[in-house]
Amino acid sequence: MKRSPILPWMITLVLVSLPLRPLGAAPRCFPNTRFVVLSGGMVRDTLTSLVWQQDASGPRIGCTDTDLGSCTLAEAQNYCSGLTLGGYSDWRVPTVKELLSIVDHTKAHPAPTIDEVVFPNTPPVTFWTSSPSSNTYQALYVYFATGGTEDRNVTSTSNVRCVR
Repeated sequence: MKRSPILPWMITLVLVSLPLRPLGAAPRCFPNTRFVVLSGGMVRDTLTSLVWQQDASGPRIGCTDTDLGSCTLAEAQNYCSGLTLGGYSDWRVPTVKELLSIVDHTKAHPAPTIDEVVFPNTPPVTFWTSSPSSNTYQALYVYFATGGTEDRNVTSTSNVRCVR
């Protein structure tokens, strides 16, 4: 039986006509209206239902470097647990997974990798998480200049943004 050359031509035509995905930055996997600025200095994340402290650049009472908001991990935990914001007092240091959820990887480095309209004045520095490292004397932080994570000695200082 003789084969028809039509089928291979049809397959080629279909494959050639399929649209190719353009190269470039990965699309967002969440809507642009994900964050809602609330009164009292808070931001609600509609994707995770977490409520964040909006300003991360102000003074942190009880921290090593009060003016820059830089704290040891213990100071950061004390600061968050003692924070009353928007009438709420159940604030805490976020886990690494929670803090990474507000990183915006579409931002160019070394700009802060965060939505700067919703979270203004966020410096491109390290922020503590409550997630421990494999070393007992270290904990993980998120570096908002790159959106990456590393571990740091808990007696070193980093910034803190509280969550509830």
